[in-house]
Amino acid sequence: MTTEDAQIDEHDANEDAHSNIETEDLSIKEQILLLIAALKDSVTQELEYFKARTGYSINMIVKGSIFFFIAFMFVLAAFIIVGIGLLLALKSIMGIIWATILSTVIFLTLSLIMAWIGKSYFSKLSFPELNDASLIANDSDE
Repeated sequence: MTTEDAQIDEHDANEDAHSNIETEDLSIKEQILLLIAALKDSVTQELEYFKARTGYSINMIVKGSIFFFIAFMFVLAAFIIVGIGLLLALKSIMGIIWATILSTVIFLTLSLIMAWIGKSYFSKLSFPELNDASLIANDSDE
């Protein structure tokens, strides 16, 4: 057998690593090579999965944070309006209190809406495989 034939046989063994073949016909060295190839593929796929999952999580955190920041700004504006309204109410009690109450309610309502939208982005960070109680129960049984 020439070295070219040996390389062809080795190439054929590597191709079989990705197919469903009986490992009984393979030598220990070939089985170890198949195991290493399968492990490499598995690790590569896991890394790609975690990269995608991390990117998704960062995206949801950024979007949710933006809406919470907007909600915070509306709450801040509501407190400023309440402060100004109270100062003006002390000056003239007629009518200005109702305007202050109305503007405060409007800004608080807007801040609640923004917080609700922000919360919806954070709730999308759930991953079922990590939250599945049956997986945890199965792991503890072993």
